[in-house]
Amino acid sequence: MTTLNILWSDLVATPRNVRKVKTGIESLAASMASSDGQIQNLVVIAREDGKYEVIAGERRRRAAIHNVKTKVWGRDATLRCEVRDGENATSISYAENAQRVAMHPADAIRAYASLRDEGFTEEAIANRYGADPDDVHRMLALASLSPKIINALAHDKIDVACAQAFTLTDDHKRQERMLKRYRTAHEVRRALTEKKVTTCHRLFRFIGVDAYQAANGTITGDLFSTKGEGYADDPELVQRLVDEKLDALTAEAEAEGWGEVIAAENTPYDSYKWDTIYPDQTTRTLSEADQAIIDELQAKWDARLVEIGADDDEDFDPNHDDVLIEIHGEMQQIGAVERQYSEEAKARGRLLIVIGNDGQASRKAYRGKAKRGAKRSGLSTSTAGTGVPRPLYDARMTEELSRMRTVALQAEVAKNQRLAFAVLLDALLPILAESHPDAHAIQLRASTDLEEPSQHFDHNTREMASPYDGVKDLIASAPKKASNRFAWALALDELDVTRLLAACTAALIDGRQSKYADPMRLRSVDRIARAANLDMRDHWEGGIEFFGAISKKAMLAALTDACGPAAAENCEKMPKEKLVEACAERIPGRGWLPPALITPEAPEVEDEDENEAGDGEESGGEDADPEAEALEDRPSADADNDDEYLAVAAE
Repeated sequence: MTTLNILWSDLVATPRNVRKVKTGIESLAASMASSDGQIQNLVVIAREDGKYEVIAGERRRRAAIHNVKTKVWGRDATLRCEVRDGENATSISYAENAQRVAMHPADAIRAYASLRDEGFTEEAIANRYGADPDDVHRMLALASLSPKIINALAHDKIDVACAQAFTLTDDHKRQERMLKRYRTAHEVRRALTEKKVTTCHRLFRFIGVDAYQAANGTITGDLFSTKGEGYADDPELVQRLVDEKLDALTAEAEAEGWGEVIAAENTPYDSYKWDTIYPDQTTRTLSEADQAIIDELQAKWDARLVEIGADDDEDFDPNHDDVLIEIHGEMQQIGAVERQYSEEAKARGRLLIVIGNDGQASRKAYRGKAKRGAKRSGLSTSTAGTGVPRPLYDARMTEELSRMRTVALQAEVAKNQRLAFAVLLDALLPILAESHPDAHAIQLRASTDLEEPSQHFDHNTREMASPYDGVKDLIASAPKKASNRFAWALALDELDVTRLLAACTAALIDGRQSKYADPMRLRSVDRIARAANLDMRDHWEGGIEFFGAISKKAMLAALTDACGPAAAENCEKMPKEKLVEACAERIPGRGWLPPALITPEAPEVEDEDENEAGDGEESGGEDADPEAEALEDRPSADADNDDEYLAVAAE
C-alpha cells in the first residue's frame, strides 16, 4: 500500500463504487476548504492511461472538483490517496460504505458544543462546514441543554425528538427535573408548555401576534416544530386581550341595534335550543353599467307590453307571458344583492359571537326578546368579557387538585370496611329501586387514570396511600383467568372478602371535578369525605410549583386567606416570580387549602316527605351530619367478631 498526493484532475470515478447516490457535496467541499482540510485519504487503483480510479472517497473527489470550479482551490490542488491493487476494488468499496456507522446524535451535539466553546459563531460554523444556518442554530440549541439530557440521549434513554422538546426551556434544573418524570417528546413538551398558549391556538390567532407583542407579551419559539409555531409565555395576557376584543365586538354589535349580544369563546351548550333567524330585508346595489342594462331591459319590458296590448291593462299578470318572465329573470341577475337584518329584527333578536377554530369571530342571529332602554353592559351580555368575574383556578388546576383529593379519599375508605360497605350499598340500592338514579361517587368501571395522585403537582403532596395497599398480597395471588378467579373468590374466607370489597369499592370512587362533572356525583363525594373525616392538610401542602402554576389573583387570594389582607396588600405590586416565592414561603404551615381540596360542611337534612327542591340541594337541620351519625349508630353485623377491620367510620 502506497500513499501519494495525486492531482485532482487525474482522479476519476469508478463503476465499481457501490455508492451511486451523491449528496451533500457542497457542505463537504466547504469542510475540506476550511482549516480542517482533507481528513481521510481516498482509496484508488492505478490505470494504464495514468489516471486513478477512486474506489473509496468519491464524494471527496467530487468535493475537490467543486472547490476547483468555484476557484476556492487552484488547478494544481492535490488529494492524499492510498494506492491499492485492483483485485479487491469492489470489496474495498463495500467495506468503506457498508461498515460506516453514522455519528451518534449525542456526539454530534457535543461536537457543536465544542465549536461554540472554541469561539465559533453560528455564522462561522455554517460557513466553515457549508451547513444550513437554521440547522446550525438548532444544533447549538441542543448543545445548550443540560449535560444530563445529552448523557441520557447518549445512553439511548431518550430519543432525539425528546431532546428537542427540552429546548423549550433554558433552565437546566427544570430540564433535569422533567427528565426524572418524562421520557417522551409529547410528555416533555406538554409539561413545559402546559401553562402557555400555542401561537396556533384559536384564541391566540383571534387576537393576533401584533396585538400580543404590542402589550409586551413574549413568545417562546419551538425550533423543531414542523409548522413553525411557538408558545405565548403569558396566558393571562392572552386571556385579557381576548376578553377586551370580545367586549369591543359586543359594543359594536350593540351599536348596530341588536337587542341582546352574547360574545363567547365557545358556543353556549344550550344554543341548540335557540330559534335561528335570517336576514329579512334585501338591498340591491347597481353600478352605472348595471343601471344601463336595467334601463335597456325595462325598455324591452315596456315594448313587450305594447306588443301584446297589455300596457293599459292593470289586471294583466306578467307571469302569463314567457317573454316577460325571461326579461324579469334577467333583471334579477343584475347588480349586487345584499341580505340584511332589519332594525326591528335586530332589536328583537339575539346575536351570538363565537371564536371559531380558525381564530375568526363568527356571528349567528337567534330569536330573542327585545331589550330596550338603557344600553346593555358587557357584564350582562358577554359571557367572556372583563365584567364577568373569572374563577381563581382554571379547569385543569381544579381537576388536578380534585384528583389528589380522590386518591386520599380512596385510601381512607379502603381502610374502613364499615364505611366502604355503606358507600357501596348507597351506590347499588338506587340501581335496584329507581328508574333513573342520581349520579354517584362510585363509578362502576375501571379508573386506571386515578392510580397516580397528580400528573403535575405530585411533588407538593405528601406520600399518599393506595386503596390497594392493604390487599396487595391478595391481588397478587388472584388468578388472571376469569373462571379460575371466580373459583378463587368463592374459596376466600370472610375476612379476605371484606378487605377486598372495601379496597375495590374505594378504588371505584371518582371525585374529579372536570369541566362537565355531574353535580350530584360531586355531592356524593363530599358525603363520603365527611364520613371518612378526610382532611387534605394531612396529604397536601402548596409549594413553589403549585403557586407558579396559578394566577396572581389566585395567589393574592391565598395570601389573604392564609395570612390576612395586610400580607396580600404588601405583596400586591410584586412581579409574579417574586410573588410565587413569597407565597411558597409564607403560606405553608398555616393549614391553607385551595377550594378544590376542601370538603364543604354538611348540608341540611332532607325531608323524605317533601318533594325534592328544584335545584337538587338537600334541606333540613343546620348542623347535622346524617351520614356520619347513621354510620356511628349502626350496630356491627357481627358484634362478637367486630375487629379492627370493622372500625366505625367517624370515631
